[in-house]
Amino acid sequence: MIPNKEWMSIRNRREPGFVDGVNNFIDYAFSHSANKEAIRCPCTKCRNAVYKGRSEVQYHLLKNGILENYSTWNFHGEGAGNTQDSTSTQELNEDHMLEDTLDDMDGLLNDIYGRRGEEEDFGMDTEEVAEEPNQDAAAFYRLLQEAKEKLYPNCEYTKLS
Repeated sequence: MIPNKEWMSIRNRREPGFVDGVNNFIDYAFSHSANKEAIRCPCTKCRNAVYKGRSEVQYHLLKNGILENYSTWNFHGEGAGNTQDSTSTQELNEDHMLEDTLDDMDGLLNDIYGRRGEEEDFGMDTEEVAEEPNQDAAAFYRLLQEAKEKLYPNCEYTKLS
């Protein structure tokens, strides 16, 4: 059974309701994790990107608070009807993590180089002219391709992961 989540909206992290909520969350998360040593830390600093042990997650949540928008604990056993065992939940979470990593890489590359084709429409009719991309654009497209290219068939990692 999923613990009550009202504690997540408590602003005073020293309040007993918040502390109890953190402890219940940690118990729930570890009971639904295939890895019994560490889980993703959902504090505002780690943002579910870093695995930590029980006491470290507790410390981080009490110090930094939990992510405000983490209302469905996808990385901690909640979701998909809760009918899966912890192993398949872990596999789903790892699949989502890989997809998120690829999305993050696309976003990072787009932040660095900008996204071609998203120029504002200034009301001018312009013809598209087929031209070769400049060196920066060519490098950008190559990186985008490598971010999606698997290291070898059936591998979950890409050249840039």
